[in-house]
Amino acid sequence: FFLIKTIIMKNFGIFWLYWALSCILKVAVAQDLSNWLFFNRVYVEFGTNIGPHVSQRLFKYLKAVNSGHVEKIGKKALWESNQTANTHGKSLVLSFGNTTRSLKAIPKSQLDLLHPESFRLQLTTSTHNPNVYFLACNGLPLDPATHRNVSFDKQHIHYGAVVGAYACLEEIGFSFLHPLQPYIPSQIRISLPTSSVDNASNNTGSTSNENHTTVQVLLDRTESPYWPERAFHIHTQHPLELTEVLQGHDIPQFGPHGPSCKQFTKLKPLDDGYDHSLHRPVRSAYTDASHLHATPKPKSSAGDSQNTYCERWEDMVSDVDYLFEWSVANRLNKIEWLLLGSYKWGDEWSTRRKRLKTLVKLGHQYSLLIGVDVPLGNIQQHGWYMVNVRLPF
Repeated sequence: FFLIKTIIMKNFGIFWLYWALSCILKVAVAQDLSNWLFFNRVYVEFGTNIGPHVSQRLFKYLKAVNSGHVEKIGKKALWESNQTANTHGKSLVLSFGNTTRSLKAIPKSQLDLLHPESFRLQLTTSTHNPNVYFLACNGLPLDPATHRNVSFDKQHIHYGAVVGAYACLEEIGFSFLHPLQPYIPSQIRISLPTSSVDNASNNTGSTSNENHTTVQVLLDRTESPYWPERAFHIHTQHPLELTEVLQGHDIPQFGPHGPSCKQFTKLKPLDDGYDHSLHRPVRSAYTDASHLHATPKPKSSAGDSQNTYCERWEDMVSDVDYLFEWSVANRLNKIEWLLLGSYKWGDEWSTRRKRLKTLVKLGHQYSLLIGVDVPLGNIQQHGWYMVNVRLPF
């Protein structure tokens, strides 16, 4: 009994400290969650300046959280029914790009006053449907004053609108920290700002429309880039994760590309309508759900010593897609890498040119500037060069 009493007395301070810290943590979490809104249903629409490829990817991310309660907006707005709103709890309406609803919340006249490549997002609710929240965003295209000689139309897909769309995803729980593994939340939610300031200061406020419905602005944020060029250089002279695919090469570069490569486990691709294969589904990313449903990237089952590991270029394009997506989510506007080449490799340029063209077109779907680094005469680590300095003039 004396021994038990001594142990309890010695550890009483630790027990008390643990209990006190637990209470403080619970209170802190409770206070933090008091500013969060959790949504049972999500309705989404996309403007034309987002582009079909980004629209498909954004919709796939939303469906990965709760596929049964995410819908594209049609002619009939289900959330406008009070009965529907009360039955399903809180609903979130997402308007990406130049949709009618987004242009009403963020007028083009106000958007045009911002710096090129800027975006603005706004979260509102109304007294008419207090359980329905509207998150709209739109942005401006790439700066016309920089890189005028480009191979795509900057006005077709607006860079700021794409960046704003991914900023909205970050507002509702997603994150793009790792270039190849985006984070998917277990539930769509949004954190409200703790301060309540005038709407002109890009915070909360309220307005009334002609129907005498009070619209409360819960969040109003604008972002404009400081640096005109925000580039990421991939030094492919080193054996990086994307070196082969960015060069238009298979793994291995010269084969074998026979039966062993046909043993890949095919995964369901993203049906984005483009001519590249995305064999790794979007829900293979990190998630905070109760169970991790991560699916490994397709690998060849021929991994023994008698069969060289191989991977086709088409099966690696999905990694480049994730890289481009990560770039715009982190406010970059340019991606470049070193082009490699060697006279010992033989005549393979026709195949590589087609593949590199596919990657460039893919980057343009995000309104990214895509380029390669080609020196004039520097011969180093199989770097592509324009002039053979070994030859006499």
